Amino acid sequence: MRNGQNNNKRMRNRNNNNNNNNNRRGQNPMTRVFESNGPDIKIRGTASHVAEKYVQLARDARSSGDPVAAENYYQHAEHYFRLIAAAQEQFRQNQPQPRTENPATGPRALRPSRASSAAAVSTAAATAAGDPG
Repeated sequence: MRNGQNNNKRMRNRNNNNNNNNNRRGQNPMTRVFESNGPDIKIRGTASHVAEKYVQLARDARSSGDPVAAENYYQHAEHYFRLIAAAQEQFRQNQPQPRTENPATGPRALRPSRASSAAAVSTAAATAAGDPG
């Protein structure tokens, strides 16, 4: 064997690098490419692309007078719409929730502004001096 040549046999798939891209974390399911083998046609693309293609095929079948084929295409489209909805729900759950603070207990409630502090001090001083107003 020549110097610099490695012992591994050539991999015969599209992914020639050593990391496994199928199991990586953070993969966006909305950009995943699907291959759909429908009743009459093979469609390749993202879930939204495949769903829209099946909806278009269903409209074409309905307009040509074939309600059974149209319903079949609509059911295929529904499957991909469900995949989209599941991916969107997963995306929503993985997003950090925005913090909402109660104004009475938030960080500003602990430190009053200087103007309100001065007014509170003058009101307290006036009350202590016996001035009602």
